Amino acid sequence: MSGVSGHDGHMPRVHPRTTPAGRAVLMVGLPAAAALALVYLLGVRTRVGQLFDDRVFGWFVGLGPSAHALAPLLRTGVPLFLGAAAGVLGLLAIRQRRWRAAIGSVLLVALSVVASLTLRDSVLTRPDLGVPGYADNTLPSSHATITVALCAAVLVLWPAQRRRPPTATVVAALTLTVLAAASSVVSWAHRPTDVVASALLVLAAGPVVMCLLEAARRPAGRRT
Repeated sequence: MSGVSGHDGHMPRVHPRTTPAGRAVLMVGLPAAAALALVYLLGVRTRVGQLFDDRVFGWFVGLGPSAHALAPLLRTGVPLFLGAAAGVLGLLAIRQRRWRAAIGSVLLVALSVVASLTLRDSVLTRPDLGVPGYADNTLPSSHATITVALCAAVLVLWPAQRRRPPTATVVAALTLTVLAAASSVVSWAHRPTDVVASALLVLAAGPVVMCLLEAARRPAGRRT
């Protein structure tokens, strides 16, 4: 087969775009990072964006007593549930020797949370453009980041009888994640742009984790 080794006996140089991780970076990681930057630049750095964000914020806050009663339960309960599910599935993955899924899930959650806290507290700022609301920058939401990352971890760690988790599992996990993210807005904890940015951040972090796992595997592959 061509592409296995060169005429001189050395492994060929593989272009990043030919690997799954490289394709994920180009098709998911870079677009998600660009969208995250756009959400910040338009939603935080412009007066029109702040006003639009504030109007959407007000709509969520005005959903009524039922939404406000459920919001704290969802905001706290969903991450705990997803975390417990990810823990159980992670142990099962280790037992099945699915090391890539187990390590990748831990890396995804850790990288996403560290990046979220760093961006929010040390990198990004929020200018005062005369729009009422929190003065400090709150983008991205670390709470929403944890929830989205745990949702991704559950789907990655799902037992590998099939290549993908059942559709019902995917829909249920995504629905819970959306509800938990929305509850952060309903309960005044975060602006809408904060939770959107969190989802985009996790999407951008996924291909980075794939590249790290691929790079860690490559030396072993070259020795065989």
